[in-house]
Amino acid sequence: MLGWPGALVPTVIIMSKDAIGTFASRVLSRHPELRKRAAQSNDFKKWIDSYKQVDVDGQQLYVVGGDMLRDLDEMLLNWSRRHGHIDQQTIERLQSEEPDQTC
Repeated sequence: MLGWPGALVPTVIIMSKDAIGTFASRVLSRHPELRKRAAQSNDFKKWIDSYKQVDVDGQQLYVVGGDMLRDLDEMLLNWSRRHGHIDQQTIERLQSEEPDQTC
């Protein structure tokens, strides 16, 4: 073995073009009707406006559960799931189709 026990070894992860962005953004790109439905919903607008927003490196994020940060796509996917516009089985199927990003 090279180095010493416990030494950090650099890891390179190669991601396909499809793996860029969050899982939620990839789901929404495959199901654009979810974005459209939320954009037309007054309930979604009231719900999303109820969350505190913070700017992190120029990206608007929402504070959820006190200490978690979510982008708009993650919020939209969660709202869509909660309102029955996409079911958990579909989300799990899409997760299983994600490329393995471990080395």
